[in-house]
Amino acid sequence: MNLIPDWLPNIHPLIVHFPVALLCTAVLIDIFGLFKRDSTILKDMPLVLYVLGSVSAIIAYFTGRRAADGIDFPLEAVHTVNEHSDLALYTILLFGVYTLIRVLLSLRFNSDKVWLRAVAVAVPLVGLLLLLDTAEHGGELVFRHGIGVEQSAIEETDPVGRSIDPTTISRPLDESGGKWSWFPGTGAGIVLDEDFDFILGSADALEVTGNDSSLVLSVESRAGTIFFARGEPAAGLEMLATMDLDDFEGEVLLTHNVIDSLQYDYFGVSGERIVHGRTRGGVRSAYGSAAWTGAGSVQFKSVSAGTHYRGYVDGDLATHGHGSASPAGKSGILLTGSGRIQISDIRLNTIE
Repeated sequence: MNLIPDWLPNIHPLIVHFPVALLCTAVLIDIFGLFKRDSTILKDMPLVLYVLGSVSAIIAYFTGRRAADGIDFPLEAVHTVNEHSDLALYTILLFGVYTLIRVLLSLRFNSDKVWLRAVAVAVPLVGLLLLLDTAEHGGELVFRHGIGVEQSAIEETDPVGRSIDPTTISRPLDESGGKWSWFPGTGAGIVLDEDFDFILGSADALEVTGNDSSLVLSVESRAGTIFFARGEPAAGLEMLATMDLDDFEGEVLLTHNVIDSLQYDYFGVSGERIVHGRTRGGVRSAYGSAAWTGAGSVQFKSVSAGTHYRGYVDGDLATHGHGSASPAGKSGILLTGSGRIQISDIRLNTIE
């Protein structure tokens, strides 16, 4: 017998109800115990419930993290899932520390001092507010954004998200509301030269060829590092690029929150590794890395929202790091190496 139904994407939805029920009951019994001091059950039961509730909350947190790492979230749900994760962490820390102290001190609320008992109840009340806020965000992910809900039908959409036909224009650059996309088409080289700022190197170091389905950037080994970016400064964002790197040797990075050549965030391929991190003062620090075994056309996606940084390869999470919020900046590409890169599209979507 399979304990997890086939239609259930992961075990997290089965676990989350336990900490809510157990910890809420523990707090309510503690409050009732303030006015009913002669009951042995009311003195002993809350501690048992706090232990069980804290353990189940920890399990719920880690199953939730594992579930989130397996989902490519829609843009509008990114802030909600980040807040849900952060609130859950604060909740287990508060209840975990409180329960540990209560166990170690064998605090059974047998003191006749009402103020001491009231203080001991006030702490988990704060935790209860965090718990309910966490649960509300989890419900929003399911019922507003449809996370974890099986879809009976999926509307067909243009994967590039273009609002214009690249075969009918001379400038294949779609831009509106801080969002932009650069894609193959007549005049792609002109866009690169006129609409991107070259932070390192120049457009002359790149040979731009291709057709309406594939834009090819050719880089010579003598070109050194080429770094170009564009767009209105954005802090929270999703940057995507579909590229074929089979004929390129070196490093190809999506860069965003770009201030200058010494300060930017990055995600991409460096040799045989997926790399993800930030550069501050010219020094790199990594959010994470993974082995790179890709071949052919691959979609890279970097999501920056608050203190959470995720990197995806073909929709699968490759890295997930945390750090201070990055300042608003431009977005672009950093190339070091030589060869040919085939690009299907590069897009930037802002996160409000």
